[in-house]
Amino acid sequence: MDGQNRLAPLVSSWTARLLAFSQRHRKLMQLSAWALLIGLLATVLWLRAYDLRSDPPRGVSQSAGFFFDGFANSHAARSYVEFGELRPDEWDPYIYSP
Repeated sequence: MDGQNRLAPLVSSWTARLLAFSQRHRKLMQLSAWALLIGLLATVLWLRAYDLRSDPPRGVSQSAGFFFDGFANSHAARSYVEFGELRPDEWDPYIYSP
């Protein structure tokens, strides 16, 4: 018991120092996160406004089919394996694709 009582002030002072460091570190991390966010936003806005007359690349489309057609094809392949038909139900994924 006596040994634990002698260590109690050391542990509490060490814990207090660690908590104070942790609070300072947390504030510093919050500031750096905000600085990074503002920097990224400024970079994106600058890149967007740099040359407004520039054309997008040739392969870019307004359709989101590039992202969703693969899922529709996977669904059709699964349906073909399970049911022997590409579209056994009335759901057509190409109609609902954005």
